[in-house]
Amino acid sequence: AFLKTLEEPPHHAIFILATTEKHKILPTILSRCQIYDFSRITIKDTVEHLQYVADQEHVKAEPEALNVLAQKADGGMRDALSIFDQVVSFTGGNVTYKAVIENLNVLDYEYYFRLTDSILTNNVVEGLLILNEILSKGFDGNNVITGIASHFRDLLLCKDAKTAELFEVGASIRDRYIETAKKCTNEFLYKAIELVNESDLNYKYSRNKRLLSDLTIIRLCQLSSPQAGIEDQKKKQVIDPIFSKQEQPVQAAAPTTNQRPAAQSPQPAQQSPVQQRVTPSVAAKEPTVSVEPAKTTPNAGGFGVSISAFGKKKDEETTKADITIEVLNDRFTPLQLINEWKAYAENLTEELHLRNTMLNCLPNLIANTVFEVIVNNPVQEQRLLEYQMDILSRLRAQLRNTHLRMEVRISENNEKKLAFTPAEKFNLMMEENESLRRLKDEFGLELS
Repeated sequence: AFLKTLEEPPHHAIFILATTEKHKILPTILSRCQIYDFSRITIKDTVEHLQYVADQEHVKAEPEALNVLAQKADGGMRDALSIFDQVVSFTGGNVTYKAVIENLNVLDYEYYFRLTDSILTNNVVEGLLILNEILSKGFDGNNVITGIASHFRDLLLCKDAKTAELFEVGASIRDRYIETAKKCTNEFLYKAIELVNESDLNYKYSRNKRLLSDLTIIRLCQLSSPQAGIEDQKKKQVIDPIFSKQEQPVQAAAPTTNQRPAAQSPQPAQQSPVQQRVTPSVAAKEPTVSVEPAKTTPNAGGFGVSISAFGKKKDEETTKADITIEVLNDRFTPLQLINEWKAYAENLTEELHLRNTMLNCLPNLIANTVFEVIVNNPVQEQRLLEYQMDILSRLRAQLRNTHLRMEVRISENNEKKLAFTPAEKFNLMMEENESLRRLKDEFGLELS
C-alpha cells in the first residue's frame, strides 16, 4: 500500500523514514529511497557540545565530568543533554567529576588505579579490601569485573602513543593512564584481560558470585608474583629423555648371571629386537622384557605399562628392569559394542560424513574379538579405514579387550539395503510381515 505512494509522491510532500533496523525494510522500498546512514556521536563531539551548552547557560563544568556524561550517553546527544540537565539541577550549576559519579552511580577511576597498584605489588589483602569497599557502595560484582577489563584495555591502548588517541577521556586522566601503563608489561596486560574476560563469562552461571569476584582479584595479584615467572619457566622447560646416548658399548659392562660375558659372545652385535631398542640406555643397565596378561581391574582401561626395578647396586653390578605390558581380554556383548560405536560417532562434531557413516552402518560381531562393518560405497570404506586406529583404540579401552579387530567391506548387490525413505521402510516391513501386504491389498491402500 505504501509502495504506490512512494512511486508517485505528491509534489509538495517529502517522506523521511527513520529506522534502526534497515535490514528489515523491504528491498522494493529501499530502492526508491535516498539512504543516509547515521553513526553514533563520538565522545569528543559530545563533550564539545555539552561544553558549548554549559557556556551558553553559564554553568561551570569540569572536562572529566562532561566526559563521564558523554560515556554514559553512549553516542546519543539527546540522552547526553537529558543527563546533563539532571546533573546541573543536582549540583546547582557546578558540575564536578565527583558530583557526576555520585549522581549517576558510576565507579570512580580512582578505584581502578588503586586496584592496579595492589595487583602490580602482589598485595592480595589490599585488593580484597578495595573490592569490598566498592561492593559496599552498592555496585554489582559483574560491574566491577567488566570495569577492570575496560581499565586494562585502556592501559593497553596507552602503551603506545598512536593507540592512546583511541582512548577518549580528559587530558589529566589520560596522562595518569599513560604513567600507569609504563608500570605494566604487555604480557601482564594480555593475561589480565584474558583472565577478567573469563570471569565475566562465568559470572552469570556462578552460584557464589562474591567468591568469584574475590577469586578474580586473587588470580590477578598472582600474575605479578615472583612465582608466576618461575611457573612460566617450568612450562617452557624441556625434560631430558630418560634414555640418553651411550658413550661406551654395552659389552664393557660387567656380565650378569643370566648372560654370558661379552668375551664369550660370538657375535655381540646380534641382539634381540627388544635389546636393540633399549641399547641407548645408560651403560651397565640391561633390562629384560616380559609380556604377560595383567589382572583386570574394574576401573582400568586400554593398555597399561608397569615398570618395576629390582636388584641392588653393588660396586659395578648391573640393575635389571622388568617391563610388564598389560593385556586386556574381557568379554563383551554385541549390544555393548554397538553402544560404544554409537558413543564414538556422537562425539564426532566436525567429521559429519564419518559420523553419519558410523550411525548408519553398525558393527556386526562375527567372532569373539572380530566385528564386521558393511558399508554402501568405497568412500565410506575409505573414511572408516582412515580412522580405524582411533576407533579401535576407543573401543578397546571402553570394552577392555586389546584383541579387538575391525573388518570393513562393501555390501553386495544381494545383501539387504538400508531403508531411508518412507516407501523403503514400508516395503521392508512388508517383507518381514506378510499381514501388512494382505492389509494393503484388501483395502487398496497407497503410501502417501
